[in-house]
Amino acid sequence: MTWRFFSFLFIILFLISCSKNPSDYYPLDKGIKWNYNLILSSSSRSVTVKVFVENMEVRELNKQMVVPQKAIFDNSANFTFVKEDEVGMLIIGQQDTKDIEPIIFGSPRYVIKKPIKIGTSWQSKRKLIFASTTVQL
Repeated sequence: MTWRFFSFLFIILFLISCSKNPSDYYPLDKGIKWNYNLILSSSSRSVTVKVFVENMEVRELNKQMVVPQKAIFDNSANFTFVKEDEVGMLIIGQQDTKDIEPIIFGSPRYVIKKPIKIGTSWQSKRKLIFASTTVQL
């Protein structure tokens, strides 16, 4: 009987602790920084590079409030412009070192889609350009 109670309690606590908010998984607060390893691979070899990301000050872009995210890779900066809407967390545009102004995408590119639960799926295209880097595989 005791193991059933603790099993039930564990399940309840686990369910309560599971977040359904995209910003818990992809925070947009100013100043948050993180880094990750990007693995570029082909059939013959792979290269791992470090990418550093930082959330910047909220700004208006294309009549929308967005969070610019600066990604640094090989001393080159790339900005993506992220916001949360009723569908999820999305990127509305990006700006590479060669761009004078941000490029606004014609359709939303979701990073995380609601509801956050097993079985939710979506497709997203992302083009990473770092102007000063040539990678040969």
